[in-house]
Amino acid sequence: MMADQPPDDAGPFDRLGYPKPAQNPPSKRLMREAAIRVVMPHLAEILEAQIKKAKGVKHLVGRNESGQFKKITPDQLDDFEHIEVWERDPDVSAIVDILNRCLDKPKEQAQELIVSDGDKVRERINALRPKRGE
Repeated sequence: MMADQPPDDAGPFDRLGYPKPAQNPPSKRLMREAAIRVVMPHLAEILEAQIKKAKGVKHLVGRNESGQFKKITPDQLDDFEHIEVWERDPDVSAIVDILNRCLDKPKEQAQELIVSDGDKVRERINALRPKRGE
């Protein structure tokens, strides 16, 4: 263990370099800073994984002796007689998430609601409401 690292039994705040709060939970700003410290070293890998998911992922699978398919790595090719490449369709939610984060979320379109004969609608709603005391 290096001198600047907390011990293995340290709490989550010690591992992130923050003192443990006495009684009150940490502020949202403090928690955001802690999350950023944890995520930033892995950001490139996370973005690559999200992009792969958005584009559609390919899996190398091999059939074992019992007939079940199992994900395999290229170094396991000799262990299986039957090998296939399975492809998942692009994930639309991953595409939307990436675009919203990179290009800003599109503004919600205002919905225009035009009610003709509003007085008749209001009368009908009031007629269907239960009367007080009933």
